[in-house]
Amino acid sequence: MRKEGPAFDLSIALALLAMDEQIDRLALQNFVTLGELGLNGSLQPVAGILPMVLGARNAGFTKIVVPRLNAEEAALVEGIDLFAVDSLQDAWSAIAGNGSKWRTHTSAPAVSPLDEVLYGDFADVKGQAGAKRALEIAAAGGHNLLLLGPPGCGKTMLARRLPSILPPMTSNEALEVTKIYSVAGLLGSRPGIVRARPFRFPHHTISQTALVGGGVSST
Repeated sequence: MRKEGPAFDLSIALALLAMDEQIDRLALQNFVTLGELGLNGSLQPVAGILPMVLGARNAGFTKIVVPRLNAEEAALVEGIDLFAVDSLQDAWSAIAGNGSKWRTHTSAPAVSPLDEVLYGDFADVKGQAGAKRALEIAAAGGHNLLLLGPPGCGKTMLARRLPSILPPMTSNEALEVTKIYSVAGLLGSRPGIVRARPFRFPHHTISQTALVGGGVSST
Protein backbone atom coordinates (compact mmCIF):
# COMPACT_ATOMS: atom_id res chain seq x y z
CA MET A 1 0.00 0.00 0.00
CA ARG A 2 1.55 3.28 -1.10
CA LYS A 3 1.86 5.79 1.72
CA GLU A 4 1.17 9.50 1.33
CA GLY A 5 3.10 12.08 3.33
CA PRO A 6 5.53 11.58 6.21
CA ALA A 7 2.99 11.15 9.02
CA PHE A 8 3.24 7.35 8.86
CA ASP A 9 7.05 7.16 9.08
CA LEU A 10 7.00 6.39 12.80
CA SER A 11 4.24 3.79 12.44
CA ILE A 12 6.10 1.98 9.66
CA ALA A 13 9.34 1.95 11.63
CA LEU A 14 7.65 0.59 14.76
CA ALA A 15 5.80 -2.04 12.73
CA LEU A 16 9.11 -3.24 11.31
CA LEU A 17 10.56 -3.44 14.82
CA ALA A 18 7.53 -5.47 15.91
CA MET A 19 7.97 -7.85 12.98
CA ASP A 20 11.58 -8.29 14.12
CA GLU A 21 10.27 -8.97 17.65
CA GLN A 22 12.06 -5.96 19.10
CA ILE A 23 8.69 -4.56 20.27
CA ASP A 24 5.75 -6.43 21.77
CA ARG A 25 3.15 -6.60 19.00
CA LEU A 26 0.27 -6.77 21.46
CA ALA A 27 1.47 -3.60 23.19
CA LEU A 28 1.90 -1.81 19.87
CA GLN A 29 -1.71 -2.60 18.93
CA ASN A 30 -2.90 -0.32 21.72
CA PHE A 31 -1.13 2.75 20.31
CA VAL A 32 -1.59 5.11 17.40
CA THR A 33 1.77 6.59 16.41
CA LEU A 34 2.25 9.64 14.18
CA GLY A 35 5.28 11.57 13.02
CA GLU A 36 7.99 12.05 10.44
CA LEU A 37 11.34 10.36 11.08
CA GLY A 38 14.67 11.99 10.38
CA LEU A 39 17.63 9.91 9.24
CA ASN A 40 19.05 10.10 12.76
CA GLY A 41 15.86 8.73 14.33
CA SER A 42 14.60 12.12 15.48
CA LEU A 43 10.87 12.75 15.27
CA GLN A 44 9.69 15.73 13.24
CA PRO A 45 6.25 17.41 13.38
CA VAL A 46 3.63 16.90 10.67
CA ALA A 47 0.70 18.98 9.45
CA GLY A 48 -2.87 17.88 10.17
CA ILE A 49 -2.11 16.25 13.52
CA LEU A 50 -5.37 17.44 15.11
CA PRO A 51 -7.83 15.66 12.77
CA MET A 52 -5.63 12.55 12.84
CA VAL A 53 -5.67 12.42 16.64
CA LEU A 54 -9.41 13.09 16.66
CA GLY A 55 -9.91 10.26 14.19
CA ALA A 56 -7.83 7.92 16.33
CA ARG A 57 -9.81 8.76 19.45
CA ASN A 58 -13.13 8.36 17.64
CA ALA A 59 -11.93 4.94 16.47
CA GLY A 60 -11.50 3.90 20.09
CA PHE A 61 -7.78 4.50 20.68
CA THR A 62 -6.70 6.25 23.86
CA LYS A 63 -2.89 6.00 23.65
CA ILE A 64 -1.32 8.21 21.00
CA VAL A 65 2.34 8.99 20.30
CA VAL A 66 3.17 12.25 18.52
CA PRO A 67 6.26 14.41 17.95
CA ARG A 68 6.91 16.79 20.83
CA LEU A 69 6.46 19.78 18.50
CA ASN A 70 2.92 18.57 17.75
CA ALA A 71 2.07 18.08 21.43
CA GLU A 72 0.21 21.34 22.02
CA GLU A 73 -2.03 20.78 19.01
CA ALA A 74 -2.67 17.10 19.81
CA ALA A 75 -3.54 18.02 23.41
CA LEU A 76 -6.65 19.82 22.13
CA VAL A 77 -8.29 16.39 21.88
CA GLU A 78 -9.64 15.43 25.30
CA GLY A 79 -9.75 12.03 26.88
CA ILE A 80 -6.51 10.50 25.57
CA ASP A 81 -3.13 9.53 26.98
CA LEU A 82 -0.74 11.58 24.88
CA PHE A 83 2.94 10.68 24.60
CA ALA A 84 4.95 13.57 23.12
CA VAL A 85 8.39 12.23 22.24
CA ASP A 86 11.52 13.37 20.44
CA SER A 87 12.78 10.22 18.76
CA LEU A 88 12.09 6.68 17.60
CA GLN A 89 13.84 5.38 20.71
CA ASP A 90 11.53 7.45 22.94
CA ALA A 91 8.50 6.05 21.12
CA TRP A 92 9.84 2.52 21.57
CA SER A 93 10.27 3.16 25.30
CA ALA A 94 6.73 4.54 25.63
CA ILE A 95 5.23 1.50 23.95
CA ALA A 96 7.37 -0.79 26.10
CA GLY A 97 5.70 0.71 29.18
CA ASN A 98 8.37 3.22 30.16
CA GLY A 99 6.68 6.37 28.89
CA SER A 100 5.47 8.03 32.09
CA LYS A 101 7.76 11.04 31.66
CA TRP A 102 6.26 11.77 28.23
CA ARG A 103 2.64 10.99 29.14
CA THR A 104 -0.10 13.63 29.48
CA HIS A 105 -3.78 12.91 30.02
CA THR A 106 -5.63 15.51 28.00
CA SER A 107 -8.73 17.52 28.88
CA ALA A 108 -11.05 19.79 26.91
CA PRO A 109 -9.40 23.09 25.88
CA ALA A 110 -10.80 26.33 27.26
CA VAL A 111 -12.37 28.62 24.67
CA SER A 112 -12.69 32.24 25.74
CA PRO A 113 -13.21 35.53 23.88
CA LEU A 114 -10.12 37.17 22.50
CA ASP A 115 -8.69 40.07 24.45
CA GLU A 116 -8.29 41.93 21.19
CA VAL A 117 -10.22 42.02 17.94
CA LEU A 118 -8.02 40.64 15.19
CA TYR A 119 -9.65 42.38 12.25
CA GLY A 120 -10.92 45.62 13.76
CA ASP A 121 -13.89 46.58 15.91
CA PHE A 122 -17.35 47.16 14.45
CA ALA A 123 -17.78 50.06 16.89
CA ASP A 124 -15.05 52.01 15.09
CA VAL A 125 -17.08 52.33 11.87
CA LYS A 126 -18.44 55.87 11.37
CA GLY A 127 -21.41 56.44 9.07
CA GLN A 128 -22.39 53.62 6.69
CA ALA A 129 -25.71 53.25 8.52
CA GLY A 130 -27.38 51.11 5.86
CA ALA A 131 -24.43 48.75 5.47
CA LYS A 132 -24.01 48.42 9.24
CA ARG A 133 -27.69 47.56 9.60
CA ALA A 134 -27.32 44.81 6.98
CA LEU A 135 -24.32 43.41 8.82
CA GLU A 136 -26.20 43.41 12.12
CA ILE A 137 -29.12 41.53 10.57
CA ALA A 138 -26.75 38.99 9.00
CA ALA A 139 -24.97 38.49 12.33
CA ALA A 140 -28.20 38.10 14.29
CA GLY A 141 -29.79 35.67 11.85
CA GLY A 142 -26.72 33.74 10.69
CA HIS A 143 -27.24 34.82 7.09
CA ASN A 144 -24.75 34.94 4.24
CA LEU A 145 -23.79 38.40 3.04
CA LEU A 146 -22.42 39.71 -0.25
CA LEU A 147 -21.08 43.25 -0.43
CA LEU A 148 -20.93 44.90 -3.85
CA GLY A 149 -19.61 48.33 -4.77
CA PRO A 150 -16.76 50.29 -6.31
CA PRO A 151 -13.24 50.09 -4.85
CA GLY A 152 -12.75 52.20 -1.75
CA CYS A 153 -16.38 52.38 -0.62
CA GLY A 154 -15.64 50.39 2.55
CA LYS A 155 -16.71 46.82 1.71
CA THR A 156 -13.69 45.04 3.14
CA MET A 157 -13.44 47.46 6.06
CA LEU A 158 -17.01 46.62 7.03
CA ALA A 159 -16.86 42.90 6.34
CA ARG A 160 -13.67 42.28 8.28
CA ARG A 161 -15.27 43.83 11.38
CA LEU A 162 -18.29 41.53 11.36
CA PRO A 163 -16.61 38.90 13.61
CA SER A 164 -16.41 41.50 16.39
CA ILE A 165 -20.21 41.43 16.79
CA LEU A 166 -20.54 37.65 16.54
CA PRO A 167 -20.71 35.50 19.69
CA PRO A 168 -17.57 33.61 20.72
CA MET A 169 -17.17 30.22 19.09
CA THR A 170 -18.30 27.17 21.01
CA SER A 171 -15.72 24.51 21.82
CA ASN A 172 -16.94 22.36 18.93
CA GLU A 173 -16.87 25.28 16.48
CA ALA A 174 -13.37 26.24 17.57
CA LEU A 175 -12.21 22.65 17.19
CA GLU A 176 -13.64 22.41 13.67
CA VAL A 177 -11.91 25.64 12.62
CA THR A 178 -8.65 24.52 14.19
CA LYS A 179 -8.84 21.22 12.28
CA ILE A 180 -9.01 23.12 9.00
CA TYR A 181 -6.08 25.34 10.00
CA SER A 182 -4.14 22.24 11.03
CA VAL A 183 -4.57 20.45 7.70
CA ALA A 184 -3.73 23.64 5.80
CA GLY A 185 -0.61 24.19 7.89
CA LEU A 186 -1.84 27.60 9.06
CA LEU A 187 -1.37 27.21 12.81
CA GLY A 188 2.26 28.35 12.55
CA SER A 189 4.10 28.95 15.80
CA ARG A 190 0.85 29.14 17.82
CA PRO A 191 -0.63 25.64 17.54
CA GLY A 192 -3.30 26.17 20.20
CA ILE A 193 -7.01 26.25 19.53
CA VAL A 194 -8.20 28.98 17.14
CA ARG A 195 -10.44 31.31 19.14
CA ALA A 196 -11.21 33.99 16.54
CA ARG A 197 -13.87 33.41 13.92
CA PRO A 198 -12.06 33.25 10.55
CA PHE A 199 -12.44 35.95 7.92
CA ARG A 200 -11.62 35.33 4.26
CA PHE A 201 -10.40 37.85 1.69
CA PRO A 202 -11.52 36.49 -1.70
CA HIS A 203 -9.98 38.13 -4.76
CA HIS A 204 -12.33 40.02 -7.06
CA THR A 205 -11.72 37.35 -9.72
CA ILE A 206 -13.18 34.59 -7.52
CA SER A 207 -15.57 32.24 -9.32
CA GLN A 208 -19.26 32.13 -8.46
CA THR A 209 -18.93 28.49 -7.40
CA ALA A 210 -16.21 29.33 -4.88
CA LEU A 211 -18.09 32.35 -3.59
CA VAL A 212 -21.26 30.39 -2.92
CA GLY A 213 -19.34 28.46 -0.26
CA GLY A 214 -20.88 30.83 2.27
CA GLY A 215 -19.69 33.30 4.85
CA VAL A 216 -18.83 36.96 4.63
CA SER A 217 -17.15 38.06 1.42
CA SER A 218 -16.30 41.36 -0.20
CA THR A 219 -15.76 41.84 -3.92
